[in-house]
Amino acid sequence: LEPNNKSFQNLMTALQAKIAIQTGDRFRQGVSFLEAGQYDEAIEVLSKAIELNPQYAEAYRYRGQARAEKGEYNQAITDYTRAVEINPRDGQAYRNRGLAWAKKGEYDQAISDFTKALEVNPNDGQAYHNRGAVLAKKGALERGLADAEKALSLEPNNKTFQELVTAVQGMIVAKKRNRFRQGVSFLESGKYNQAIKAFSDAIELNPQYAEAYRYRGLAWARKDEFDKAIFDLTKAVEVNPKDGQAYSNRGIAWTGKGNLDRAIADYSQALEINPRDAKAYVNRGFAWLKKDDLDQAISDLTMALEINPRTAKAYNNRGIAWGKKGDLDQAISDFTMALEIDARYAQAYINRGITWAETGDLERGLIDAKKALSLEPKNKAYQNIVGFLEKQIGSKE
Repeated sequence: LEPNNKSFQNLMTALQAKIAIQTGDRFRQGVSFLEAGQYDEAIEVLSKAIELNPQYAEAYRYRGQARAEKGEYNQAITDYTRAVEINPRDGQAYRNRGLAWAKKGEYDQAISDFTKALEVNPNDGQAYHNRGAVLAKKGALERGLADAEKALSLEPNNKTFQELVTAVQGMIVAKKRNRFRQGVSFLESGKYNQAIKAFSDAIELNPQYAEAYRYRGLAWARKDEFDKAIFDLTKAVEVNPKDGQAYSNRGIAWTGKGNLDRAIADYSQALEINPRDAKAYVNRGFAWLKKDDLDQAISDLTMALEINPRTAKAYNNRGIAWGKKGDLDQAISDFTMALEIDARYAQAYINRGITWAETGDLERGLIDAKKALSLEPKNKAYQNIVGFLEKQIGSKE
């Protein structure tokens, strides 16, 4: 028959219709096998549908799904890729290929495919869910949570979506707590840069984490970076105006900058929040001491000791105040009390040594000064005091 012959054309039309019917039958049969969990049978039948119509994008997608169910992820990816080559608007094929990439641990590829699926269908809750889960696995918890919540907003009754939101929220809380605990540990061991990094990570996870700002501020203060400390501690009290410790720590930073009036104001605010905060009394007492307001200093340091009698620093600083007032016996008594609490308190030894020397007892002064130097051998001020006392004693002999 000639190609232009009407009978030929009718025959071709009939053949094409028959092929289409056979292809459709194979496809539907393959889908039924897939839904029944008969993956080998599904692959076989869908392959026959593809032989009948090599441009059958949906058949490639379903065959890819059957292969993925068998764990044959490379073959599945090949099928999904062919599906989107034939039909670039097949969002489900992109989504399925993303799942296959995720199963292989290729998370960036998976995220890319889920994103393409969402470009095709911006309301694809499953694509948001999948991308959120992969982002969470990569540690991008905030982005993962945003996707998980978007998925849930599209399908509020989807329990799987609800579970992912809850799980990622839990991961964020756990990571936040873990980084915060790491930061505290670094801070206590003097690793201030590592502490700052850990607290910064905790803050990134929760920008309203007042306690992390407070501790990071303290770490900055210990590095003598007082402006950064004040910034963080101000943020801490903005988030939680009842955080007395943040006010107290900011007072330390103001003291470091030499702004004693603002330091005293912050310590006073801390004490309004917690009138039993012994450290705030110690710190405010020290600020009064630096301002040479000795009576106020003694009052605050005495209050600190009433709250916590084991506060060596309060005894030491009160001893300095007594010494400045000329009450040397009371000063020596306080330095001695400080040393009973902390026998390795070098500053209390040097202060008592100086005070002994002021009473004229150079020998006892030298003993204390040498003890201080033995505890801090590189302290040049202590070296100078020891040398001075030795010279004074030698000149008397």
